[in-house]
Amino acid sequence: MGLIFGGAYFTFNALMPVFEGIWDFFEYIWDGIVTIYYFLVAVANFIGSIFEFIIDILEFIYEVIELLVWVVIGITSLIVWLIVSILSYAGELLAWIF
Repeated sequence: MGLIFGGAYFTFNALMPVFEGIWDFFEYIWDGIVTIYYFLVAVANFIGSIFEFIIDILEFIYEVIELLVWVVIGITSLIVWLIVSILSYAGELLAWIF
């Protein structure tokens, strides 16, 4: 019985560096995969931030154009209102005169 346990002990101690080497190899492969994953995530985040920047610029341009359109509509409405008011007032004056 002692011979079996002793042999198993020596065999286990002899194979332990082999298993540790295999485990270290798997850790090395896993670290490589994780590094590649982090690199791909960083590249994707960079590309995403570029698209986000472009979209923010386009939204800013859209808001500026929208503001200009509302200013033009406001000025046009004011001019039309002034013209109609002046013509209405002139019509009332002409009605009182004649």
